[in-house]
Amino acid sequence: MWEITKKILKFLLPRRLFIARHNFLITKKLIETKYKIKDKPDSKLLRIIDTFKVFLFPQKTISFYPHVPSSGYVISRLCAFLNYKMVKAPFKKADREVVHVNSTYAEAKRIKEGISNPDRAINGRCLDISKEHVQNCFEKAFGYPLKIDPTKHHGKVLKKSTFNYTHDAVIINAPIDPSEVEEDFVYERAINNETEDGHFLDYRVPVHGDKIPVVFERYRSPKQRFTKVDYIKMIPTDNAFSTNELDCIVDFAKLMRMDFGELDVLRDNDNGKIYIVDANNTPHYFTMPNDIREMAYEKLSKTFENLIAS
Repeated sequence: MWEITKKILKFLLPRRLFIARHNFLITKKLIETKYKIKDKPDSKLLRIIDTFKVFLFPQKTISFYPHVPSSGYVISRLCAFLNYKMVKAPFKKADREVVHVNSTYAEAKRIKEGISNPDRAINGRCLDISKEHVQNCFEKAFGYPLKIDPTKHHGKVLKKSTFNYTHDAVIINAPIDPSEVEEDFVYERAINNETEDGHFLDYRVPVHGDKIPVVFERYRSPKQRFTKVDYIKMIPTDNAFSTNELDCIVDFAKLMRMDFGELDVLRDNDNGKIYIVDANNTPHYFTMPNDIREMAYEKLSKTFENLIAS
C-alpha cells in the first residue's frame, strides 16, 4: 500500500518537492536515532525542533549513492550524532559524497553514474570486499599469509564463503582432496583466539581514513563462535596493537581502498601475530553496553568528522 502511495505522490508532486519531503523524513529518522544514542528524555516537541534545525541548518550535508543507509548502519548513527543531514545523491550542495553499496562487489560504472567524483568520494574506489581480496591485501600489508592450501596443509583449516554477510564459517580437517575444494569459498588459518575463561576474542576495528579511533573487544562463547557476541569491551587503540601493527592495518585499508569501514582482527595465541579476517565498508551497528555507548560515539565522531572534512 505504501509503495502505491509513494508512486501517486511522486506523480502528483513536483520532483523537487518530492525529494525535499523524502530528505525531511530521513532527517526525522536521524533525530530519533540521535535521541537513542544520547539517551535523551523523550520529548516530541524537542524532536520536531531538532528535525527542522538539522533539515534547514545542518552542520554538514552528506549525500549517499546508490542508497541512503538506514539507521541500523554505523555511518547513519555518526551522522545523527554530529547533526549531519543525509540525502540521496546526486545533490549539488552536499559537503561530501559517500558510496554505500551493501554487497561484496561494487560496479565502477554504476558508481560513476551517481557520484560526481568517485576518486574523492568516501569509499568511491572500494569495489571489492570479498574474503579472497581480504586475504590478498592482508598478505601484502603484513608480509605473512592468512590463506591456506587445504590440499597440502595438515591440521585445522577455517572454511567460509568469499562473499560477505554469509556467516557460514566452519573448521575442517586438512588435507582434503582437490575435488573437495569448493568454488567461491576461501580456506585460511584456523586461529587460536581462545581466552583463559573459554571465550573466543576478536577485535572490531573502525577505520576512518588513516585513523583508528578506538577498538572493541568482542567475546563469543564456543557454541556461537562465528555468530553471536556475548559481551563487548571498549579499549584504547594502543592497548590492542603495537605501532607496527597499527601501521600495517592502515596499509591494509589503503590496499582495500577503504576510506570508512570496520575490520575484524584476531590475534593467534600460538604465534602472537594478528590476522585481519574480514573487512566491511558498510558496517552495521552492534549493540553496545549503556556505559560505553555515548563515549564510543564521541571517539568515533571525531575521526569521522575529520574524514568528512579531509
